[in-house]
Amino acid sequence: MKLYETAMTPSCKRVSIFLKEIGGEVERIALNVREGDNLSEPFKSKSVNGKVPLLELDDGTTICESVAICRYLDEAFENDLALFGANQLERAQVEMWHR
Repeated sequence: MKLYETAMTPSCKRVSIFLKEIGGEVERIALNVREGDNLSEPFKSKSVNGKVPLLELDDGTTICESVAICRYLDEAFENDLALFGANQLERAQVEMWHR
């Protein structure tokens, strides 16, 4: 997996912190959005919205939006942290705070 990111955005920081919490490691590719790296044709061909973060799976499938990426990573890297909630109520409460 490859994570396209930039250090200056809260959404990228969310994914970075989430990875650290669950002990997950992926290849990280730094983009300079101020220089327009996210507007390049190679990146735009991967991204539906032209924004970071973007997770590219080994089969070429891409996932954008930080919460969607974190949900995927939560299941991709086994952990017992239940960061998205361990039961129906906890999952609803976590979802509430994402809005």
